[in-house]
Amino acid sequence: MHGNSQQLSYSDPAQAYNKLLIEKQQNSYQRIGVYKVRGSLYLFGGNNDGKIYPAADSGYDVAISYSPFSKEIVFTAAQLNGLTGTKKPGTVDSFMLKANTANGLTNDLKFVYAPLAGLKEKTYLQEMVGGPVYRLYKKYNSELEIIPDNYGPADLRQFNLSVSYYYNIGNGKLSQLKAEPLFLGKLIAENKKNELSINADALVTDKDGELKRIFERLND
Repeated sequence: MHGNSQQLSYSDPAQAYNKLLIEKQQNSYQRIGVYKVRGSLYLFGGNNDGKIYPAADSGYDVAISYSPFSKEIVFTAAQLNGLTGTKKPGTVDSFMLKANTANGLTNDLKFVYAPLAGLKEKTYLQEMVGGPVYRLYKKYNSELEIIPDNYGPADLRQFNLSVSYYYNIGNGKLSQLKAEPLFLGKLIAENKKNELSINADALVTDKDGELKRIFERLND
């Protein structure tokens, strides 16, 4: 384990994009139930190019809007004559969002239905490291929150997008992962990978990158 310099904290790209949208929407909002809401209902603003893989079906190139609030997938499929639809959680096994630097998507992202990965929740997980033995996932969840220091209408809210990490070993059930040196050091020791070091600075400045590096090394 090494690193002790002070660095700028890591900012998750989806959280950063949602925050940017909130800042831009000072005079606009969308209706969610009885509330006026700022921010995006969809991850990375929605309408992203990608691909969906419905249960027991081949994939389709689509424009995807995935909601970490409702866990639904809204899509438009040009190859299906512009068919538009909404998929409930579980009706799609997995989907992929293609890179789009305009909204912070610097790489293609693959998402899988959580129960298929070992988590008994009706949601989707970003697959960060897919194995073959050690697997790493990220879960996005969105909730409505009261806007701090709000001097506007009482029914004004904003989307709060949170992130959590999960892992499993082999075909075991998913467990929540703490992106902290002590937790990761214990995981490394338990799996007899003592030669693998942890960059504490990178966990602060590039959390996803360091977690991916650790799990890819665990698979070596």
